[in-house]
Amino acid sequence: KLAQARIWKVFIVQRLTDFFGDIPYSEAFKGDATPAYDRQEDIYRDLFARLDSSVSQLSSPPPNQSRFGAADVLYGDDLAMWRKFANSLRLRLAIRVSNVDAELAQQQAQAAVNGDGGLIAANTESATLNPNGSSRTESNPLATVMSFQDSRVSRTLEVKLRSLDDPRLKVYIGKALSPDVDTRRGYPNGLTASQIANTEPDTTSLAGPVFQDATNPISVMSHAEVRFRGAVP
Repeated sequence: KLAQARIWKVFIVQRLTDFFGDIPYSEAFKGDATPAYDRQEDIYRDLFARLDSSVSQLSSPPPNQSRFGAADVLYGDDLAMWRKFANSLRLRLAIRVSNVDAELAQQQAQAAVNGDGGLIAANTESATLNPNGSSRTESNPLATVMSFQDSRVSRTLEVKLRSLDDPRLKVYIGKALSPDVDTRRGYPNGLTASQIANTEPDTTSLAGPVFQDATNPISVMSHAEVRFRGAVP
C-alpha cells in the first residue's frame, strides 16, 4: 500500500511543481501551516528516488503484505501494472528535465526503459480511472462542473479550432445552450464584471457531450503518451 501511495504522490507532486515551480515539499504534509518551499530541482531528484524505492518494493513484496484489493481503482490490485505505471511516470519526469539537465534526463529515461516490469505498452495498460457515475464522488469531475451549467468553452479555443478546420471542434465544444443559437460558440476570456453582466451566457457552449458524461474515463497516463516520448518501438 505504501509503495503504491508513494507512486501516486509522485504523480500529484510532479504536477504541482510543474504548475508552480518551487513548492512546499520536504516540510509539507506534516501539519505545519507555513512549510518551507523547496527548489524544483531538489523535488524532482527526490521524486526519482521515491520511484526507485517504490518499484523495488513492488518487485519483492513481503509475504504478508497489506493490499488494496478491489479498492485499487486504478489497476485493480495488479502490482505488475503499478510497476509499469511507475516506470512510465519516471520517463515523463525524465523528459521534463531534459532541457535543464540532459545527463540526469538520459540516466532516468534509461532507467525507465530498463525498469523492472517495463513501460505501459498497450492501450489496455493505460492508467485510467473509470467512474461509474452513481454519485458526485463517483463521476468524472469535469462532467460534474458542466452539470452546473455555469462554465463555458473558451472563445480562444473555438477560434483556434475553426482556423485550423479541426474536426475535434464538434467533440470539444457542444452546441450553444439557447435553442435559438444553432452553433458552437465559445465565451470570451477576460471580461470585466460589467461586461459579463451585458452578455447572454446561453448563447455560448458547454464542453462537448463526451465531457458532460459522468462515466467518461479519466486518463492518468496513456499508452499514447509513452509512445510519443519515443521510448517504445
